[in-house]
Amino acid sequence: MWQFVQGSTFQVVGQFQLEGAPVDMTNWSVTAQIHDATGVTLISTLTPTWIDQTTGTLQLSAGDTSNWPVGKARIDAAARDPSANQYVSLADFFRIIDTPLPV
Repeated sequence: MWQFVQGSTFQVVGQFQLEGAPVDMTNWSVTAQIHDATGVTLISTLTPTWIDQTTGTLQLSAGDTSNWPVGKARIDAAARDPSANQYVSLADFFRIIDTPLPV
C-alpha cells in the first residue's frame, strides 16, 4: 500500500484499461474522489487532467490536503464514454500519514 503525506501536493497519474488494454478515451468524461477506507465519507473531489486521451492516461489532483484525516483511504474513479456507458474502477487504497514538519 502506498503512502501520502498529509499537507503535500496530491497528484497521481493513472491509465484506464478495459480487459488489460489501454482505451482511447477521446470525448470521455471522468470523475474521481477520495473516500475513507469504507467508501462512505468523502475526503476530497479530485480534478482529472488528460495527459493522453488516446491511451486513457490522466492525472488526478487535489487542492489543500492539510486537513485530510490520517488513516487508510481510497480513490474511486468512473469514466463515461460518448454513448453514456459508465465504467467504474476498482478502489485504489492508500494510507494518509502525518508529518511533524510544518506544512
